[in-house]
Amino acid sequence: MKKVVLFIFISVLVLVGCGNTADVKEIKADYFDIGYGSSIYNGLNKIDADTVKLLVNHYNQLKTIGTTTEEIDYEEAITISFVHNDQISGQIVCDAKSICYISNENEYYRVSDDSELYDVAFKVYEELKEKYEE
Repeated sequence: MKKVVLFIFISVLVLVGCGNTADVKEIKADYFDIGYGSSIYNGLNKIDADTVKLLVNHYNQLKTIGTTTEEIDYEEAITISFVHNDQISGQIVCDAKSICYISNENEYYRVSDDSELYDVAFKVYEELKEKYEE
């Protein structure tokens, strides 16, 4: 009897836990617009294909560890709009506290600790910003 109860308990935990995570829907992109805080830069004709591929791969491999009601700190958030064939293929807003909003999920998520999306995206933002300042 104890084994049956334990099995049911573990099954419920697994089902409930899996219901609170999201793996993003994979996207493709030709370029992206990227912003930090209230500034945004258009990457069209300013970024190379390898940089686009780098961010797309980080986006497509993004794992979340559950939904949250915690608000995003927009002053320190990276916003990325991916564009493929002149249409937005995906959007994400992610802050330094690993809270993100994924446009196709319409919920706030906490990103897993092994995600490097925010750090990589911030470096890409800085590089693109420099190109605009030249």
